[in-house]
Amino acid sequence: NSFNNGSGVGLHNSIIRAVAIQSDGKILIGGDFTKYNGVERRKIARLNSNGSLDYSFDPGTGVAKASDLDGIVLSISIQSDGKILIGGDFSKYNGVSKNGLARINSDGTLDNSFNFSNGGIIHTTNIQSDGKIIIGGAGRLARLSSIGVIDNAFNNAMGWGIVSSTPGSQPYINTTAIQSDGKLIVGGKFSSFNNSVRNNIARLNNTGSLDLTFNPGSGFNNDVSDLSIQSDGKIIAVGTFTSYNSISRNRIVRINANGAIDISFDPGIGANDIINSVAIQNDGKIIIVGNFTSYNGFPANKIARLNADGSLDVIFNCGFGSDNNILSTGIQNDGKIIIGGQFTAYNNIGRNRIARLFGGSVPIFPEPAGIITGSQNVCQGQNSVIYSVPPIANASSYLWTLPNGATGTSNSNSITVNYGNSAISGNITVKGINTSGEGTPATLAITVTPLPSNPGMIDGAISVCQGQNSLNYSVPTIANATSYLWTLSNGMTGVSSMNSILIDFNSTSISGEITVKGLNSCGFGNISSLSITVNPTVGNASNIMGLTNVCQGQSSITYTVDSISNATTYNWVLPNGSIGTSTTNEITLDFGLTSTTDKIIVSGSNSCGNGDTSILTINVNPLPNSAGIISGSQNVCQGQNSYNYSVGVILNADSYLWTLPSGAIGSSSTNSINVDYTNSSFSGELIVNGVNSCGNGPLSFLTINVNSIPEGAGIINGLTLVCQGQNSVNYTVPSISDATSYIWALPSGASGSSSTNSILIDFGMSSFSGNIVVYGTSICGDGSPSNLTVSVNPPPTINTQPTNAQVNIGNTAVFSLNANSSTYKWQINNGSGSGFQNISNGGQFSGVTTNTLFVSNTTLSNNNNQFRCMVSNNNCSTLSNEVILTVLNNVGLEEGQTNYFMIVPNPTNDYFNLKSNQNQVGNIFELVDNSGRIVLSGKITSDNMLIDVSNLSSGIYNIKVQGEKTTAIKLVKN
Repeated sequence: NSFNNGSGVGLHNSIIRAVAIQSDGKILIGGDFTKYNGVERRKIARLNSNGSLDYSFDPGTGVAKASDLDGIVLSISIQSDGKILIGGDFSKYNGVSKNGLARINSDGTLDNSFNFSNGGIIHTTNIQSDGKIIIGGAGRLARLSSIGVIDNAFNNAMGWGIVSSTPGSQPYINTTAIQSDGKLIVGGKFSSFNNSVRNNIARLNNTGSLDLTFNPGSGFNNDVSDLSIQSDGKIIAVGTFTSYNSISRNRIVRINANGAIDISFDPGIGANDIINSVAIQNDGKIIIVGNFTSYNGFPANKIARLNADGSLDVIFNCGFGSDNNILSTGIQNDGKIIIGGQFTAYNNIGRNRIARLFGGSVPIFPEPAGIITGSQNVCQGQNSVIYSVPPIANASSYLWTLPNGATGTSNSNSITVNYGNSAISGNITVKGINTSGEGTPATLAITVTPLPSNPGMIDGAISVCQGQNSLNYSVPTIANATSYLWTLSNGMTGVSSMNSILIDFNSTSISGEITVKGLNSCGFGNISSLSITVNPTVGNASNIMGLTNVCQGQSSITYTVDSISNATTYNWVLPNGSIGTSTTNEITLDFGLTSTTDKIIVSGSNSCGNGDTSILTINVNPLPNSAGIISGSQNVCQGQNSYNYSVGVILNADSYLWTLPSGAIGSSSTNSINVDYTNSSFSGELIVNGVNSCGNGPLSFLTINVNSIPEGAGIINGLTLVCQGQNSVNYTVPSISDATSYIWALPSGASGSSSTNSILIDFGMSSFSGNIVVYGTSICGDGSPSNLTVSVNPPPTINTQPTNAQVNIGNTAVFSLNANSSTYKWQINNGSGSGFQNISNGGQFSGVTTNTLFVSNTTLSNNNNQFRCMVSNNNCSTLSNEVILTVLNNVGLEEGQTNYFMIVPNPTNDYFNLKSNQNQVGNIFELVDNSGRIVLSGKITSDNMLIDVSNLSSGIYNIKVQGEKTTAIKLVKN
């Protein structure tokens, strides 16, 4: 019980998988946990020898993997210099990348001098006497130098050395043990080492080679989870196996140094489930832990101690044992045993995943404490209260605990206690203690009557007025108070023993404090106070001084009143429509255009209210009202006179003020005016407003547009030579000043309309030459016009159109037409996708710029070549009809033939005979249309072969025969 780990690692899924004990007695634990006794420690922590957390060992964020909550510590080893090796399934330590293996300084920080990055999952770590490091894991075994570099002198040949015989399974190293001669015992799940059969156990030489002097025979039939070497060199192995070298051994066996089974170690039927870990005491007895519930048929729940011959040590009584799997164990220098795993209780005593057991003789504990005597009812602040308990047998000292807020110390069976002002009811306990542990405590319940608690804040007005009565003040209920004591300052009256009071402030009251405190049988509590400001009343205002007759719109008029006694501010009420602000005895006002006759009022004020007011009547004389809408022409012309404008009668106006646009002439002081617009007048605003002794009223505006006759039109820009039938011909004239629209006139037969300075004109087939005319216009008249003479020519006429032509290869084709044209240009469309192109003289073409085109030596590959002619006269052109030239291959004979074959009949309607005059049987024939597409093909099967072409379209085809020499004949299909 002296090993108190509090709540332990706590969470239901937390496990302690590894335990290591330092030479100073501190304990390192590793596993899946994230907290220890409520403090964050991710997967690794160090405990003091009493089980408390060692805060001097701080791993930071600890071990983690993909998530900060992932990662496991599976192995811990301590070097002679105090540095710590941890192995497991993790990828970082305190945020630094570390793959399965890390070395930590004694304070928990990462040792950056140790750099090994290819660890994978490390199940076991071990340290040789020379400081070199053994690591093993999933299919891996290696020896490292003291700084983490692979030791190549340790060569296990087959990579990491462990090979599984089960297809698809993953071998792994669970445990290693180093003999005093430096040889290495390896245990885990594997079936061979370096191609030699070694089932789950092997011994390696210091060089990493297999030690053939250690012969385990057929070895273990299942996993080895832990190994331990006795002082005599014999090896204890534990795990899930049930046999060794074909001899029955359930989960534990002892092996001689040569690998043979030690039959002097007889576990009987052994453990009924896995043994996870083994440790050997200094006296040779053996501690085993795991998930078993019996050993050799005797109850042993998850832990047992064996004698040196393998029998159960019945003196070691674990009672109910552990309530869940124990995964790791270690033995302290004093013989006490540390266990860690998945359990939450040991022998029905709550212990979360870690506990310490006695490993030697059964301890003698102090006897239970007797009855505590002393006062059970006390007050806060009461001191020197004596409590005692009868002497406790076997106790070398006494441990007293007191209620919160009580103080006192003692190692004997009596104690003197002082109850502070914060002491609360609770228990006094005492128990005896000795080197074996603690006895059962005795308890005495103490009722501490508290002093009244500290009062809360007093609630009520902090600023009051002389003569103000029945103001309520209260304080929240004071815990433990049976009554309340209120104290008041001079001039305040009121009485109460409750937590509220009504107070009157008479005419002589002055500022001061209100206080309250609670009391009960144990005395007074602390006081709460509230400062009160008592304010005097305000005096009356004197007469207001300032102008009593003003005008609407008049500003910066000052009014004053004598200073008012006790006033902290002044309240001014202003005449309707006036503006001004002040909290003093003087105010400056602006009278707006809507101000009317009204009163100005002032009074003094402070927090206690307002004094009597002073009033002054102000007579406000109005400005003229706003002018109404001006009537009259808005659009006028320069040089026109006597335009009349008027506005409705303006209220409060004695006269009228008219303002005219620049250059306009006229005057009036009434509500109407006649205006003359000279030739120098400009557009602008006509303005009027009323006038009286207080000034001018608001303005009324009328926008006047003064127009002038448009200027003369400029030069018309556009074609002067066009053709009949030519459309959308654009003509423009520069913008005409003062023109609001444009008037266009066109030649006879032309059409188009526009009111802007541009127009699109269509010249129909009946159009004639003539003038285009344009001028600007506005409401004041028309400007001078501009003319453009346009000549309209007719297009040439084709009297006789060209016709289609059909000629044999090598002959000349002729196309001609008759037109009233001065120029001719022949064009061709050869089907290449480029459309009609102009033809140049030369080669097979001549007469390309005359009315007759000659196409000589006709071998055109496309029989549908199209031709047309562009005829032009006076820049006007006309296109002829499109005609087709068809080139024949001497068609018209009864038969077509070459030196190799002939076809009859030709032309044909449905069938023709392909006759060979030399041996063409077996050759391929193809029937190709004018576009080059193969429409029929096959093999010639006889010298006179009938071929069906009834389903082909009429036209000209090529018959090709592919033999020693490819030949072709034209075929006409009707």
